[in-house]
Amino acid sequence: MHRHLSAGSLSLACSIEFIVAKFKSDPNAVFAGSVPYLRLAGTVLCGWQMARAMLVSHAKRAEDTRFHTAKIATGEFYAEHILSHAPGIEASFVAVFNAQAFA
Repeated sequence: MHRHLSAGSLSLACSIEFIVAKFKSDPNAVFAGSVPYLRLAGTVLCGWQMARAMLVSHAKRAEDTRFHTAKIATGEFYAEHILSHAPGIEASFVAVFNAQAFA
């Protein structure tokens, strides 16, 4: 989880910096990338919440082994199969902007 969440948060931070830098010069192009940006934000923020839940589940695993083991497995699945796409979503956001710039 840590590796994918770190990469995802870096992608989100870079996207935000990109938006701030480009908004004044071409707001319509930035708006055109809003869907991938929102998808990226949702993916990373959900990963953050899953990571928080995993930390709690590690601490409380002895209280309810089945539940907390399943919670940890769900977080690991999310990290490997969903959160790992964050850098690609960032790339698609930048690509949408670049396509708008050439239009």
